[in-house]
Amino acid sequence: MIAQPATLVAVLALLAPATETAVSSQVMTPQWERLPSSATLDELFPPLARQYRIGGRTWMRCSVTDDGKLQGCAVIKEIPENQGFGDAALRSVRYFKMTPTVRGIPVKGGTVIIPIVWQTDDGAKAPPIPPDFNPATNPSAP
Repeated sequence: MIAQPATLVAVLALLAPATETAVSSQVMTPQWERLPSSATLDELFPPLARQYRIGGRTWMRCSVTDDGKLQGCAVIKEIPENQGFGDAALRSVRYFKMTPTVRGIPVKGGTVIIPIVWQTDDGAKAPPIPPDFNPATNPSAP
C-alpha cells in the first residue's frame, strides 16, 4: 500500500498582541512567512500511526524570537496520547517562521499556540477536539 501525503488540515493560532517587553503576551493573529509543507508533514507523520491509520491533533505553545522563529516549544495537548504526534509536532517547529511584527507590533517575546491536525488522504482521520479543552486557558499547559 502506498501511503498518501499527510494533510495539514489546520495550522491556526490562538494568539493577543505581543510587545517587545511583554514576555507573557500571546500573538493574536500571527502572520506566517513560512509554514511546513504537506510533504514535510508527511515525512514527520508518526510511522506506527500511519500504519494503523490513526490520525491525531496536537497543540504547541512556543515563544517567538526577534526574527520570528519559534523556540522553547512544548506540547500542551496531544490526541491520542503516546502515538508520536507530540514528537512530530515538536520536530515541525523549524519549519514555522512568523513575520517579526504583526500590525506593526514586535512579536519578540510573545507566545503562540499552534494546533496541528494530523491526518492522511488514505484514511487516518483526526479525532474530535474534547469539548472541555481550550488551549488558551488549559491550566496544565506549560
